[in-house]
This record gives sequence, C-alpha cells and structure tokens, in this order.
Amino acid sequence: MKKSLFVAAIAGTALAAPVLGAGFVGDYAPANWSLDLFNSNGFVQQHDANTLVLVGSDNGSGGFGYIDIFIGVAQTGFISFDWAYDSVDDPGFDSSLYFSDGSGFVLLSSNPGDSGSILNLPVTAGDFFAFSVETADNLFGPGVLTVTNFSFIPAPGAAGLLALGGLAAVRRRR
Repeated sequence: MKKSLFVAAIAGTALAAPVLGAGFVGDYAPANWSLDLFNSNGFVQQHDANTLVLVGSDNGSGGFGYIDIFIGVAQTGFISFDWAYDSVDDPGFDSSLYFSDGSGFVLLSSNPGDSGSILNLPVTAGDFFAFSVETADNLFGPGVLTVTNFSFIPAPGAAGLLALGGLAAVRRRR
C-alpha cells in the first residue's frame, strides 16, 4: 500500500509539473510579454496559441530601428522554438534575433527564407528572454519573424521539488 501511494504521488506530481509549454500559454502567454520599439512602426501578431509573428519596421526613415518583445523568466528551465524569417528587403538590411541573459543577442537570420529550431536553450529564473527584428534602413519592406512551437520546460530540479511536495502531502494525509 505504501509503495503504491508513493508511486501515485510521484506520478501525479510529475503530471502536474508546470510544463508551461506547448505554445505561448501560461506564464508565456502574449499578454505577459512587453514590447519595446525604437524608431519603429513594427508590430506583433498572434495567429493562435502556437504562432507569434513579429513584423519589423519599415517607416521610411532611412535609419536603424527595432521591435523587441521580452519577458522575465519565471523559473529556471529550457526554452525551445522553431522560427522562420522573411523579408522583401535585400539580405543584411533586416535581421531576426533572440536574446537571453546567458547568451546575449543571437542572430537567427538576415537572409529571407531562412528557418530553423532552437532546442533546450537554458534560462534562469529572473533572467530576460526576447525576440527581436532589427532594420538597418527602415526602407524597402520589413523583416518578419514567425515563431512557432514555443515551449518552456522547467529544469529537472524544479520538477523534483514538486514531486517531493506531492509526497509530503500524501504523507501528511496518512
């Protein structure tokens, strides 16, 4: 009986562990992200819970500009996502990036038609994470970054602590 309660407690807490992610939901819902614009008429679109699109600036100014969306990381874990970048501007004038405190700004692409995946990027509670589209000229069309399959997985230590909490609750009931 004890063993089955223990297994049930561990299994139950593992299922209840906050795998926050299939898509932009929970702590990572679009309403929880902040927007930062510089010399930019860019904007963000959400097509569904799985797709976020950053449309960069094309305000005609001839100068540098950017659109960033950023969020404070609620708990230590790993972020993964797929991305696709496009632009009608010549390669190199607009670019897509992501940011984490652990790696700084990382170029995804400045070449239209590129795509890829970032898997298991480590993030720490209290850090910031961001997506960005920059333009060197604000002319000839915006860069567009489409992010899909975003997920956040808590670090194994966080899930283990939740499992111990579930076990303690079962023991208290006995």
